[in-house]
Amino acid sequence: MAKNTIAGNAALKRAYEKYAVDAAVTTPSLALINRDIDAIGKAQTHLAQLMVPYHLKAYAALNPDQQAVYRKLVAQSNPVPEPAVGGPTLEQRFGRLDANNDGYITWEEALPSRTSDFDKMDKNQDKRVTPDEFGGALPFASFDKNKDGAISKAEFLDVHHRMFMKFDADGDKRISPSEFATAQHAAGK
Repeated sequence: MAKNTIAGNAALKRAYEKYAVDAAVTTPSLALINRDIDAIGKAQTHLAQLMVPYHLKAYAALNPDQQAVYRKLVAQSNPVPEPAVGGPTLEQRFGRLDANNDGYITWEEALPSRTSDFDKMDKNQDKRVTPDEFGGALPFASFDKNKDGAISKAEFLDVHHRMFMKFDADGDKRISPSEFATAQHAAGK
């Protein structure tokens, strides 16, 4: 395991170094930066997957008092984000998307919500979202793939589908509560 962990750390370091170089240019390429960020995410996920068995084994070796201290420290270092005042909690947002209540969200379950988001932004209902209508967290250009100055529903859904797959860390084509929390945290929610 140590060799794999060392290799995983080295891969993550290389991904961060490439990002730093690519981001330092005067006019960085958004496509290149997105690829760098994806590479960092993949390297982080791979390293985390390598480390989980080690951490579980180490945790199991702790006595109950030590486990309680460990849980307290983890809770302090990774606080659960508070919902916006009057806004739904993380669990409520997850529950709204988990249509069949199986504890996972598939793309098919998420699709109606993303479609509704597009329709709400498309104020004049012309099947295109312009920069004036756009209210997304990501840059407008990351959705406008054909660079025509407007986002089609297909472009909008394609980007969201790719993000869905990116946050599906274990590759099972469904989002678990922990993967959902990671995605929501990344989106600042």
